[in-house]
Amino acid sequence: MAFREIELLPDSVTLRVYQNRAWADLATGATVWDAGLVLAHYLAKQHQGEAQQGSRELRRVDSLGVINDRMQIAAMTTCADGTCVVQGKRVLELGAGTGVVGLAAAALGAARVVLTDQEAVTPMLEQNIALNQLHVEASAVAQPLMWGDAAQLQDALAALGGAPDVVLAADCVYQRAALPALVQTISSLLSVQRGGGGGGGGVAGQQPPVVLVAVEERPGGVVEEFLGYLRVVDIAHETVGGVV
Repeated sequence: MAFREIELLPDSVTLRVYQNRAWADLATGATVWDAGLVLAHYLAKQHQGEAQQGSRELRRVDSLGVINDRMQIAAMTTCADGTCVVQGKRVLELGAGTGVVGLAAAALGAARVVLTDQEAVTPMLEQNIALNQLHVEASAVAQPLMWGDAAQLQDALAALGGAPDVVLAADCVYQRAALPALVQTISSLLSVQRGGGGGGGGVAGQQPPVVLVAVEERPGGVVEEFLGYLRVVDIAHETVGGVV
């Protein structure tokens, strides 16, 4: 097992992440993938307040912003209120793998972060949380969550302390068979309005969580199929092309 260092903010925020490509039991979950780095740096750029505008700007994401990662940094912008999208927020990461995105959120000031993945992955997540001391500084925790499992989702929300403000996912869109369960989980999270508790209730008129998904374009049209599933369940989204 080896670790890599990921500098998010020069001279101030650097993550250390264990990964092991040879760990067959964890498959893709044991590797830091490029889409995760893109989304982590996206959050860091927002923290710095360095807004960059592309041909299509991610102006305000009320439901689902899909970042198309072509091995480039995606379009940057600040949130509607001018603050970092994760600072002071409750954050849930789906398909966390090594946890680089959730770890970034915690290191950038999130109030509470729950990193979720299959149960076999959670020990490595816990190790990476401890390695960066984020279990103390940002109350980051790992929680098992199989997409589509309602009971595990409720456990994750309970660990988060209520409804999420922000949901993050990176490089989770690559297996066709998993897409329906992923979209079901996203849809469930969008229905848990901020202000509600872990039981799923919400407060009328409050906004659903922001959901940011970083994907890598691969042959075969899986990303387009994912977007099609979103349309079927009436989830609004904005696609943002990668820019440097």
